[in-house]
Amino acid sequence: MGAHVVLFVAGELGTLPGWLTFIGVAFACVIFWRGGGATAISSLEAANRVLEKRVHDLESQVNEDAKTIAELRGRTDVSIALKPVIEASAQHEVRAQERHDKTLVVLDLIAERLGPDQSPTA
Repeated sequence: MGAHVVLFVAGELGTLPGWLTFIGVAFACVIFWRGGGATAISSLEAANRVLEKRVHDLESQVNEDAKTIAELRGRTDVSIALKPVIEASAQHEVRAQERHDKTLVVLDLIAERLGPDQSPTA
């Protein structure tokens, strides 16, 4: 009969690990209710501020790196380096054509002043 009573009491009241778990959860709730949660929240806010600062630092570093990469690409890109030379060459050709056209006008004026061609007829 003694074994029946122990099993009946254990079955009705629960097991020792069940009660220890319940007491632990209840104790945690009491600590949280009395202000233990505020400490956790404040530590989370502090961690959040540190993370925000770190994100800001990393974003500024990424922007700086992007500028450096663009500058280095510009220094090594041959087409960017040759662009002023190509433009100067194109302008040189335009000016050379203008000089040639004006030289033809002057030569035409000289030919008019000298008169018609006096070559012997064959």
